[in-house]
Amino acid sequence: MTFEEEIQALPSECRALFDSPDGGWKLCEILPKIYLPKDAAYPKHRPWEVCGLVFFNRGRFHEAHAIFERLYLQMLRYEIETSEHTPKGVPLVWMSECQRGLGRAMIARRLIMLTLIEDAVASGGRVSPTEHGSYFRAVWIFGIPHANIEKYALMAHQLYQRDPRLAHFRSGYCSSWRPIGSLVTLPPRKRTYIR
Repeated sequence: MTFEEEIQALPSECRALFDSPDGGWKLCEILPKIYLPKDAAYPKHRPWEVCGLVFFNRGRFHEAHAIFERLYLQMLRYEIETSEHTPKGVPLVWMSECQRGLGRAMIARRLIMLTLIEDAVASGGRVSPTEHGSYFRAVWIFGIPHANIEKYALMAHQLYQRDPRLAHFRSGYCSSWRPIGSLVTLPPRKRTYIR
């Protein structure tokens, strides 16, 4: 299916907002109503991702980031409601790309580090150069050495094995992620990422 076909397959109330000046913000309100947590869990997240990509591709990075953030939060709701892990790397990597598009390199790097952690948790302690979008971004864009990625991935997975609740990144700061912590801490905001 092409990207255009994916757009056409979206609910009409979503497509109607793509050209609206406040369409991204309105999508943030209606997407959680259309796609319940079970509908946002991987691999069923793609329609929500397509909505974010429409705004991303138009350079509307603030709105795209908000849409991907809502997807991430809906995935968290799924995990909390079901006590089952769902890979959350997709919204994190796109949030990083939105921040990079806005010229916010440090926030983008932090989000890539969260994506690396999520990918490591989902794949048993390794982040593949060919299977994970976080790898090439971390190495090529942010200059993180391969050896560090391997080390962080193993540490992240080991921490997750000790306490699976650590995969639920929420507000505040989680000291368990140290020494990755200096790369993961986020600027003070009201958003929920690390618990």
